[in-house]
Amino acid sequence: MKRLYAPLFFLGLSCLIFLPHVLQFGVFVGDSDRMNHSLSILKAYIEAFESGQFPLWSDSIFGGYSLVSIPFQFPNPVALIGALAGIKDVYQFAGYEAIILLALSGWFAYEFLIASGRTQLASIVGGILYQTCNLTLLKNAQNDMSFAVLVLAPLLLLQIKKINQKLSYASYFSIAAISFFLFNFTFIQKIGYLTLLGFAYAFWLAFQKKNFRGFGFCLLAALPGVFASIPRIVTIGQDFLDSNRFESSPINSHVFMGQHLPWFEILRWFDARILGSSWDELSKLGNGTNLSEGFLLYMGLFSAILIIYALASRLPWKLKDNDAKFASYVLIFSFLVVFTSPGYELIYQLFGKIGFIHYRILLICILPSCILVSLSLDALNKPLTNTASSNNLTYLKFNFLNARPWISICFTVLIIIAIELIAFYGNGSILRPITISPNWLTLQGGATFRIIASLLFVVFLLYYWKKHLLSSNVLRLMLATALLLQGILYAISFIWGPDRWHDVTAFKKPSISMAHKGEFLPPSQALLRNIENRLETKSYRISFICNPKDVAINCSTRIASNLHLRSIDGYLNSTPSRLAALNLMPSAQVRSITYSNPNELDWALLGLLNTKYALHFQPGLFTNSIKLPNGQFRELQIDDLKIEENPLPVTPRVFFAKSIVPAKDLNEALALLKPGGKSRSPGYYPEITSIAEGANSGAEFSTKGTITPVFQSSKVVVNLSPSEEKRFLVLNERFTNDWVAIDEKGNKLHIYPTNIFMRGIVIEPQIKKIEFLYKPPATNYYITVTLGLLTLIIGVLILRRYSALRLTNL
Repeated sequence: MKRLYAPLFFLGLSCLIFLPHVLQFGVFVGDSDRMNHSLSILKAYIEAFESGQFPLWSDSIFGGYSLVSIPFQFPNPVALIGALAGIKDVYQFAGYEAIILLALSGWFAYEFLIASGRTQLASIVGGILYQTCNLTLLKNAQNDMSFAVLVLAPLLLLQIKKINQKLSYASYFSIAAISFFLFNFTFIQKIGYLTLLGFAYAFWLAFQKKNFRGFGFCLLAALPGVFASIPRIVTIGQDFLDSNRFESSPINSHVFMGQHLPWFEILRWFDARILGSSWDELSKLGNGTNLSEGFLLYMGLFSAILIIYALASRLPWKLKDNDAKFASYVLIFSFLVVFTSPGYELIYQLFGKIGFIHYRILLICILPSCILVSLSLDALNKPLTNTASSNNLTYLKFNFLNARPWISICFTVLIIIAIELIAFYGNGSILRPITISPNWLTLQGGATFRIIASLLFVVFLLYYWKKHLLSSNVLRLMLATALLLQGILYAISFIWGPDRWHDVTAFKKPSISMAHKGEFLPPSQALLRNIENRLETKSYRISFICNPKDVAINCSTRIASNLHLRSIDGYLNSTPSRLAALNLMPSAQVRSITYSNPNELDWALLGLLNTKYALHFQPGLFTNSIKLPNGQFRELQIDDLKIEENPLPVTPRVFFAKSIVPAKDLNEALALLKPGGKSRSPGYYPEITSIAEGANSGAEFSTKGTITPVFQSSKVVVNLSPSEEKRFLVLNERFTNDWVAIDEKGNKLHIYPTNIFMRGIVIEPQIKKIEFLYKPPATNYYITVTLGLLTLIIGVLILRRYSALRLTNL
């Protein structure tokens, strides 16, 4: 029963952090990335599983995109559970998932710290700090499968520790299971960081013991998961190569390659709010920092103080604590990566020069930070050698703190609450922003006060401790209370503080977390049918006009996914290279295609890409909820929409081309399609002439016959009336090399990239049926899973053999 105390405790804390969602007077919706990415993709996965299909392809954005090439997400057991449970309200479902994952993160960190020799008090503090770290909360609010890397990190290191202490089947299979889940379902970039951390930790332990058996078994246990994930990783790699996210330019030439962080970012370590806690504050303060990246290790000021104390006094080396020494080196290495160009260059090269933001390496610093905080708390455990007499006035004044633990706890709680209240309510009024001359850095007044007041409280405690007027146990208890209270209050404010609630403008400010019940509604079947009829969604695509004055985030992905629309614009990990080449927007975007106003709409190109309508953004499109004067909510209706219609010719979704002209590659096709780099003002007529890349020569084809397509995400069946002549069939869906076409006789047909974007095939006479199938490497798991299983079995046999030899020697 005692084994349940820790997980129940951390689950209770997680429920407190998400209290509005638990009590059902609020709904956790997370930040803009969660809405656009995590929730939209989770919904697509659930709907695919419910229809009996494995989620491979969605046509909601970019004219179609792969559901298995997304670096941060993959069809996973959570989505399958949602489908089996018949989940319709993804907001509620994903909110509870976030609560459970946050609880697991704290529990696993606690278990690791206990196994590292920390006391229970220090381990509880460390676990809660891991759970309430700014970076932990941010990733939890962004993407659950990305956050799962943080959840499993302490569990992985715990099993690495155990297998180095004693070879066992339990640790071997645990590492294998963790590796399989990480590599096959979570964020590839963050897996890369965690792999570096896990490898370094296993090597560190082996080096300290001068015995590399455990290190070898760690590698052997991780290999099956790595082998099994090869199809997924290859699919992701292909997708990056087929996008404009893959960069070969030198470092510092692009935002995703980035320069090192400015030094003042480290101020966030002491208070996450000091450079601005919301987008409004950032704008007012003028610091230009990014709330989604940067130095986000804040877990209360007292944590930073104890980490500095541990490093400055060389506690890990004095106490001969291997885990703490390792944690120190991890922090130093990671700080060099984010603050120096050589450090950043090293990680950039290790990740193959792909355009990731490598400030995210700080995620491997969260557990090491907790290790050092816990070590410092335990190191303060010295006996009280008070030399003051009983009539000493100073001693009598503060002896009450030593009298009962609850008194010292209450005293600390009062101090921290007072600091937090003054910092919060005084911010912007009596506590004005502080500008450092010249006017290039402005600090939030409330956060600055919080830092100064907290430091004074620490000085107060340490002074009376050094004077032997405060026992070590009481000092540890008061510091632990301050740590936990400051961390928990920050977590609550981050998830459901006053500035974290949605309002009727729907992401007018991107840093929201909570919505009131009724503000976000899943669409009804009646609404979906009405939208399908009005916008002709089965026949035509749409675009969105998302004015920054109306919404502060990319809005197309979430709206298209939620309302089952087919959009040519979107926001994901990268923009497909063929769409980027068409230059649909006034300015190129690495990850998105979105329009700010109607004047940006290139109707000629949009018409070519089957786009007939453009929708003006309004909050109801995002939330499916319209607030009434009486405070109630109703569902979005067709009459609420403001719709623009394409005045130029709109190319059908499927058609026969009368003739084709050849192009040797994308560049030549682009020159033919957009002479001089400009769209054709009268519009396009690809039914008359289409451009086929790779075709040997131009040709004329018959256009006789009817076309009856059936679209099933990763499968398109095109039924045709028979013809005595050859025809050139064009599918106005995004071309990728992983689509195959097969006729009714089983012949595999060559798919030509057509009109830059489309798929075109030559149909022989008398063929009445064509199937287009999406078959990326991620569907070919048979060989790699078999290889993984063989590796797992070989590892078990080696482990068994080694155990038998060891028993014989005994």
